Amino acid sequence: MDDIPLLIEQMRKMGLVEIWDNNIPMHWKQRNLSWGWTAMIWLAYIYRYGDHRKLAMEKYVEGMQSTLSSLVGQKIEALDVSSDRLACLLKNLANSKYWDKIEAELNERTIKVYDLETETIRCDATTVSCNHNIEPEGLIQFGHSKDDLRSPQFKLMMGSFSNIRNAFSY
Repeated sequence: MDDIPLLIEQMRKMGLVEIWDNNIPMHWKQRNLSWGWTAMIWLAYIYRYGDHRKLAMEKYVEGMQSTLSSLVGQKIEALDVSSDRLACLLKNLANSKYWDKIEAELNERTIKVYDLETETIRCDATTVSCNHNIEPEGLIQFGHSKDDLRSPQFKLMMGSFSNIRNAFSY
């Protein structure tokens, strides 16, 4: 069994369909499948196969039509995820008027902040090598590296509470 149903269900529980549908207006030529479901099906495909190409989606949906239709609760067709339709979705996501609202609503639903009292917080730093372009004053820079002197890196900091027992404390 493929993990697409698991990915789609997790994104559905996060409210991604509603978030996208609330913030991206329907196009007058749009088919029945909403932007939220279109984006979720595409994201599940990207997560599962590591392939973000628009052209691969129509063939994928043809092969998974029954499963996807069951998961979404409506008939899904290859034209619902055509490269033109996905390009329109990307254009909407690139529009800061829509993206800022999507990001704010997603953060509201998924980020939790707790007011925990603590006396001591311990910090542990490490560096992580990566393949990335270096920009002046950017996060990714060259520095002393135990791994590869030619690879740029960034510094990662982990914090933990000293007076709360958890899996991450010292």
